[in-house]
Amino acid sequence: MMHPSRLPFGGAHWADHVARHAFALPEAVALRYQGESITWAGLHGRVGRAAAAFAGQGVRRGDRVAILMTNRPEFLESVLAASAIRAIAVPVNFRLAPAEAAYILQDSGASLVVTDPPLAPLAEAAVAASQAAQAGPVPVITTGADGTYEALLAAAPPAPGEVEIDERDIALIMYTSGTTGRPKGAMLSHLNLLMQAITAIRVSRLTDDQSVGMVNVPLFHIAGIGGMVPALLLGTRSVLMPTGAFDAQVTLDVIEAEGVTSLFLVPAQWQVLCAHPDVTRRTRSLRTIGARHEKWGETPVAVVVPADPAAPPTLGDLTGWTAGRLASYKKPTGLVVLDELPRNAAGKVLKHELRARYGRS
Repeated sequence: MMHPSRLPFGGAHWADHVARHAFALPEAVALRYQGESITWAGLHGRVGRAAAAFAGQGVRRGDRVAILMTNRPEFLESVLAASAIRAIAVPVNFRLAPAEAAYILQDSGASLVVTDPPLAPLAEAAVAASQAAQAGPVPVITTGADGTYEALLAAAPPAPGEVEIDERDIALIMYTSGTTGRPKGAMLSHLNLLMQAITAIRVSRLTDDQSVGMVNVPLFHIAGIGGMVPALLLGTRSVLMPTGAFDAQVTLDVIEAEGVTSLFLVPAQWQVLCAHPDVTRRTRSLRTIGARHEKWGETPVAVVVPADPAAPPTLGDLTGWTAGRLASYKKPTGLVVLDELPRNAAGKVLKHELRARYGRS
């Protein structure tokens, strides 16, 4: 974690990215979860206290922090908090049997386990089964109203103190499924994650600061926690879906309500989603461009294809929808309603054409 008197631009790692966005965009939304928003400043503050709390539990540089949780903001906080004190996060598959989870705790040498109420019995059983092979007692921290997580954060200082993190430090140990033998821990450094993020940004063209990514897979999977790295690097919003059976209707509802622009699904989920009878009507047709402005230089203009041509949205509808979702300077000050958006052969919206047509005041 960076000292508050210094600009937080010291390293190429995700804890530092969060600090950077908290400094530059404190009130921008970093994470949406079940209708609630967490800003970059809020996320940074909780990560700092969690890091200090973990240090208070005896976690030191190179120690392993096992995270056995369903999808929730505390999962991300715990991963980042471990990195902030140069410890290593070990996401654990919550579908494992107690003996299988115990093997991962034992093999990784976990010195702390962070869990949530639904998985607390599994965590306690795994810790008990692995205890004989551990060097000492392994504390278990549980989130939720009856757990110790929030109390520890409340009692902890705002940050653990300044820690220099090398980009070659190990950030994660991701265990394989173990289908051909014992699970094996793959060690990923901060540099590995950075290169993964840069590749994803380039391949998926994630260059729009209004991008919204949906995380609809378990965070213990590399597609879950690893899929959040581009957003942490760029400072864009992520929508975290709670753990549960895949529901195409709910997914479409969230995509529409949250303005999701990218998500990862396995092929079977894509088939279910694309076969949903409502998917055509739900096709999102809204883009924002910059238009010239005499005073400000440029101002946002929304270009919309309404789902119901007989009842197009008004500018007031759009600005009302963006309240709490976008910084005030990003809210559209103009509205263009079209029958369709210009697209290339691959279906990508041709924003340069929109700018040429409607980007002049």
